[in-house]
Amino acid sequence: MVELGLATLIGLTGSADISAVPPAGITAVHVVASLTSTLTTIYAILVPALGILLLGIADRRAGVALAVGGTALLAVAGPVLAPGLGTLAVLTSVLTIAWLVLVGARMIRRRAA
Repeated sequence: MVELGLATLIGLTGSADISAVPPAGITAVHVVASLTSTLTTIYAILVPALGILLLGIADRRAGVALAVGGTALLAVAGPVLAPGLGTLAVLTSVLTIAWLVLVGARMIRRRAA
């Protein structure tokens, strides 16, 4: 990724002199490097999904929570086995929203009771 970033910076300025690179160019390269990082994927997808999974197991209602945890694990670790499994991140997001709605509705019902 560093090589790609340097190539992008050279393309922006026309030279290898990094002092001539505008700050926006450096920021853009940093953003691209951050978004394509595996660590970012783990923090953004796997860690919250594992938290949901553990909460679902603790609550003894692990239906949607188990689905969120399973799809997140496949979305993060799956591309090593099959490149197409990375798209499961979208399904993980949809299931996370469904889990949040279900938990929120249950909390509202408990408060009203």
